[in-house]
Amino acid sequence: MSRTPHPTDPMAVLLRRQMALTRAARLLLWGTFLAAAGWAGLRDGGRGPQTVVWVLAGGLGVWALAALHGLRIARCVRLGTVLMGLGQLDNAEVWLRRAVGQFTFSTQGKYFAGQQLASLAFARGSYDAAIDLCRVLLRRHPGGTGRQALNVRLLLADALLLRDRPAEAREALGPVYRRRLSLVERMKLLPIRLRCELAVGDAESAARELPEQVRLAELLDSAGAALAHALLAEACRRLGRDIEAAFLRRRAALYHDLEPLVERYPVLTPIAAAGNSPAAGTPHPVSGE
Repeated sequence: MSRTPHPTDPMAVLLRRQMALTRAARLLLWGTFLAAAGWAGLRDGGRGPQTVVWVLAGGLGVWALAALHGLRIARCVRLGTVLMGLGQLDNAEVWLRRAVGQFTFSTQGKYFAGQQLASLAFARGSYDAAIDLCRVLLRRHPGGTGRQALNVRLLLADALLLRDRPAEAREALGPVYRRRLSLVERMKLLPIRLRCELAVGDAESAARELPEQVRLAELLDSAGAALAHALLAEACRRLGRDIEAAFLRRRAALYHDLEPLVERYPVLTPIAAAGNSPAAGTPHPVSGE
């Protein structure tokens, strides 16, 4: 994997610093306890065992206070997430920034706060900020594809595609292709993968196992189903499979108006224009359906 560039977005820089500080503090706490235990073990009697007890009690006290503070940070993240769902992005940003900027021993809480902040940046069209935040999050597990890491990779690839950087998007999705995905994860991946493959000129991969991909696309919401069908239609058009392209294009138009999709995803312009042509042909089902 290519070297990850340093983030330039201020919140991404802050998130990176806070996550590094959290890791360092955890290591320092454990290191202090182990050093005290080792020191006590080398002493014959005296106050060595008592020192270990005090160090242990102090460490547990600090950890308990940090855990309570972590709960407050988790509350900030939950509140920010709810406000995002209600469309109150400005208020959501206030709470998420607060969660990112405060110290905690919980790297998990900080990770989730950064993920939600990246989603908010993406929703606002701040794709460069979303890219920086996602890359900071993925530094924690560079090859990770767990549930949270998978969502971050999909968001990163989506933002990169919207910034016309398909090679980087394909690289971000690389680890995802190597893991077994659930049905919901395959549904999330489908439109992003198709856009990525078309953007790099790999129409053959995009149109592979076409009937299975169509069945998966039918499970998406109306806008997502329209986008996936239109992308598959564009892949077929590039491969000269005009009958399948016309059929899929008409299916896409049944799910959703294609005009706003074309405005957001210019890759659909050729297939949308072909659909308006008198020579578009009569729709036929995809082979294998």
